[in-house]
Amino acid sequence: MQQRLYVTPAGLARLHSDLELRLSELRDICAARDEAFELSGDGWHDNPHFNKMQQDEVAKNRQIAELRSQIQGAVLFAAEDGRRPTKRVALGAVVLLAVREPGEPKRERLVEIVAYGESDPSRGRFAYNTPVARGLLGLEPGEESEGRGRRTTAQFEVVELLQAWPAEAEGDAWVS
Repeated sequence: MQQRLYVTPAGLARLHSDLELRLSELRDICAARDEAFELSGDGWHDNPHFNKMQQDEVAKNRQIAELRSQIQGAVLFAAEDGRRPTKRVALGAVVLLAVREPGEPKRERLVEIVAYGESDPSRGRFAYNTPVARGLLGLEPGEESEGRGRRTTAQFEVVELLQAWPAEAEGDAWVS
């Protein structure tokens, strides 16, 4: 079954770039395989380099097929300030969380649910398919979820869903 990915235009460009890189690697593997065959005169008897190149070719073809499937199933997504989800956590949401870890004071953290491949936890950005985001998706303000904190399991409470990432918090996901 084809996997549906939500990506930004930049994310789709990264997938295409990755595909081009894998295709180039495949060409290099095939050239090395052909050279190994030519040098030995035998395609499989006592030619471990040829065998290795065949195995590498199969693995690279699998990677290429997976990337092509991802690109084919990609759905473009762009979060727009002023049009972000504010009723429940969804793709594109900016969430103010109360984070409670055992033995630690409660802290507030801004989190944005972003598209595939765009996670940056240090900036509070979590792709919708990561464990943190999956635990938050569908929650409304006041609802809680449990997930992995900095050191141990933590309680996450959705305090508020914002229309945009606050300018005063730019670059720092920890509010308190």
